[in-house]
Amino acid sequence: MGDLVSAWGVDCVLNEAVVGAVVREQFRELAPWQVRFLQEGWDSRVYLVNDVWIFRMPKRANVVPSLKVERRLLPRLDEALPVDVPRFEWHGVPSERFPHPFSGYRLLPGDLGDSMPSRAFATPAVARQLGELLRSIHEFPVERALEAGVPQGHEAWTPACWPWLREAVASRGDEIEHALGGRRWRAFQPLVDMELPAASEQDCFRHADLGVGHLLLDRDTRAVTGVIDWADSNLGDPAVDFAGLEIFVGAEFVDRMLDAYAPTDVMRFRARIRQLSKRTAAIWAVETLLRDPENLPGALRNFDDVFEARDV
Repeated sequence: MGDLVSAWGVDCVLNEAVVGAVVREQFRELAPWQVRFLQEGWDSRVYLVNDVWIFRMPKRANVVPSLKVERRLLPRLDEALPVDVPRFEWHGVPSERFPHPFSGYRLLPGDLGDSMPSRAFATPAVARQLGELLRSIHEFPVERALEAGVPQGHEAWTPACWPWLREAVASRGDEIEHALGGRRWRAFQPLVDMELPAASEQDCFRHADLGVGHLLLDRDTRAVTGVIDWADSNLGDPAVDFAGLEIFVGAEFVDRMLDAYAPTDVMRFRARIRQLSKRTAAIWAVETLLRDPENLPGALRNFDDVFEARDV
């Protein structure tokens, strides 16, 4: 995969002042152009304009192709899914101030799942709704996804990143062992050479980066109202969409989701989710150590949640 760490960097100046100037130049009708930084992901920074519009600003050039796919995909999903998805209404072009195309959509109702305690989020009702929602997502017609340019089998975390993780362990194993500590390192080592259980379901359309931070929930009822950030969506194993939720919300929550989702072979599907969640937590920990060590404590908490709650 090449230098995965540097591939997640920033190749431009990107802050509130820059975004404010770019939006003012390209969208005069959005006056008074009040811009506030909202949050940051691996690929984009998000800014709120006039408390109404969300603008996703790519952090580097290799993010642009997925943004273009989202522009074509989201209207199709909006028609097919029972919850809200972003609907881009503003399309910015590269300029001297900012070198990449970018897009904006109206702020969707609901609170992000990672803004509330997990005990408020992880209810049986939400688990059932998410299981049914994932079934709807995975049944989205492959032909329509391909028409939008959705790629085949390109997930950001696993198994595509696995060769990178093995290379990192081979070249910087002592540093990783020291950062993880003895107990985590002993849990981590067998995982590096372990093969994933065979997939039990057919490849399908999937979000491929589904976690609590990409879910919107009603503040009062906690019902899921929307799903955001479809930049990593692709065609592949549907178990990937459960792995991130297992890390953040737990195995019991995922088991309830599976009751509603009803895979064809629940035991094999469950085993693959478990291994994917472990792989993902391991990759997050190592990648954070090498790229963003200040945030390592949070990545290690995710690691502990996955490994200590199961069979380590």
